[in-house]
Amino acid sequence: MEAIISQLRKEHEVLLQTLKGIKDLGIGTPEGKTALFQAKQALLAHLQLEDTKFYPALRKAAETDEVLQGTLARFAEEMEEIGRFVMDFFTRYEQASAGMDFARDFGKMCSLLQGRIFREESVLFPAFEKIPR
Repeated sequence: MEAIISQLRKEHEVLLQTLKGIKDLGIGTPEGKTALFQAKQALLAHLQLEDTKFYPALRKAAETDEVLQGTLARFAEEMEEIGRFVMDFFTRYEQASAGMDFARDFGKMCSLLQGRIFREESVLFPAFEKIPR
């Protein structure tokens, strides 16, 4: 089980570094566009891992833990909102040119993902580690 947490942490780090790289490169550059596509692919792979290995174990544990059940409900609701914004962002800017809208939306996306990662690592990861094996 700890291997999953370790892998998720590494993926979080890579995703955040990729986003920083996009900012540094600029979305208007071919390298920036490539990095944006890579960030999208990394995020989708990360979400798939969470959906198949991480959240099922938490949901199972929540069957007998009302506090965890409430926590998961809040996280799911939050992720729905974040996911919608992030996927719209990638769809819009993979093909569009960068400008002020991109800078604003990119900053918002980075902030949303950084906050989510922080909350996952500080709330959900410890809950996951407490699940009996």
